[in-house]
Amino acid sequence: MELLQDAKKIYKIKPKYVLMDSFYPAAKLVKLIRKFSWHWIAKIKSNRLLDGIQVQEFFTYRYGNHIGRLSDHIRALVVKDHDNYWATSDLTLESIDVKQNYRYRQLIEEFFKILKSELRLEGCSARNSIAQINHIYFVLIAFCRLELFRITKNIDTIYKIRAVFFDCIIPKNFQWNLQISSFA
Repeated sequence: MELLQDAKKIYKIKPKYVLMDSFYPAAKLVKLIRKFSWHWIAKIKSNRLLDGIQVQEFFTYRYGNHIGRLSDHIRALVVKDHDNYWATSDLTLESIDVKQNYRYRQLIEEFFKILKSELRLEGCSARNSIAQINHIYFVLIAFCRLELFRITKNIDTIYKIRAVFFDCIIPKNFQWNLQISSFA
């Protein structure tokens, strides 16, 4: 919650939506988001209460939507698609818009996963704040360069770049002739 308060007060961020998965939409958090005049979209669990009834029992069809109240009297539009449920504070959205906007969360998750696992965002051992900030900048620049390379070379995912480097680019540029003998 402190991060959201900093985003609002210090950085003056005005998001279109705050996206979250089913572990985060606690009443206290979504009320804070609405207090900032922001909207939120979240996946919710099937046992979440909507107008006092679990959403899995509320909807009798595979698809549906309903404007009602979640816990702590939070007004929300709840959308069902098969066994998936989403809720949003933006009561003007269509069901398809809720699902499409929620998909951006996956892109954001993937971005941070790449920064952490492939580019070692959290791997800076320096204690100096300037060195840590520089490390973050270099990781972001590296991501942009890799993404540009991926797009220009028509590579499906950023994860396949590693294979391209080790199978094609590095051996060709360094004229490596790797002879790996089998262990007997």
